[in-house]
Amino acid sequence: MRRIALLGASADANAAAAAALESTPVHAPDCLSLPADPWQPERLPEIAAQISAFAPDVLLIGMGMPLQERVAAQLAQLTDVPVIAAVGGAIDQISGAQPLAPRWLGRLGLEWLFRLLSDPRRLAHRYLVEPVLLRKTLVARKARP
Repeated sequence: MRRIALLGASADANAAAAAALESTPVHAPDCLSLPADPWQPERLPEIAAQISAFAPDVLLIGMGMPLQERVAAQLAQLTDVPVIAAVGGAIDQISGAQPLAPRWLGRLGLEWLFRLLSDPRRLAHRYLVEPVLLRKTLVARKARP
């Protein structure tokens, strides 16, 4: 991998993530940082042109679901980037803007709990309510003839 474009997160987080990636000791990539927080859909053609001009091997989009998936699909149509990956909060984690859970929590499968406690306002609904709603929906669908 030689060229990586980062789309999403704040300008500071994107710049810090690009710097972190570029400082890797082996095969350090060239990075293009395209902040998109807040996202402005009218900028899509301009962003697609910047991405195309940079010609990355990989485009990482960190905007959160489902926005990042929609933007990825649009950019797949507007650019020739070989690999487009929706990475959620990974750009913030690479930059250090979002703390990583301790390894032992990850080994126990409790990284979600660390994230929930770190940002309860944003994640409580996603982690505590959405699974219950999904289960109800799936049970209701299975009960249909």
